[in-house]
Amino acid sequence: MNRTGQVDFASGANIVLGAWLVISPFILGYSGNSAALWNDIIFGVVILLLAWARVANPGGVSALSWINAVIGLWLIAVPFVFGFSTDPTALWNNIISGALVTILGAWSALATNTTA
Repeated sequence: MNRTGQVDFASGANIVLGAWLVISPFILGYSGNSAALWNDIIFGVVILLLAWARVANPGGVSALSWINAVIGLWLIAVPFVFGFSTDPTALWNNIISGALVTILGAWSALATNTTA
């Protein structure tokens, strides 16, 4: 896979994950937990927009993908920070989504040719 393909794949997957985060509280049934709900909606939209910008310009600024990687780490930590770690559905959705966003964000960022 070439560098552009790597950015497109990783960032495209993060677009899907961002959209998933926006709708997952309603699908998985934790929309009554306002901390989990709003965290997932806000950061889902941010992930989606940053990843979309990377797909639109795969040779552009890798910092957008690094920001997504950091947001992924936040998703892993947020159930413990905001105290919804007792809700196993919200907890595992954030941990799994966060791990995937982190890995894909870093993979997308590392594909950018910085020697141009």
